[in-house]
Amino acid sequence: MQKDVAEAISTFEDHQNAEARAKVEASARELIYLLAELVGTET
Repeated sequence: MQKDVAEAISTFEDHQNAEARAKVEASARELIYLLAELVGTET
């Protein structure tokens, strides 16, 4: 049972990390777009 709990915690942490990474990547894309818009280099 302890092994199952450890695995569940690990899976949860992996999911949380992936979610956080996706949010950071989305924010970075947004900032890059805004920066390009500000300096007039939109693609």
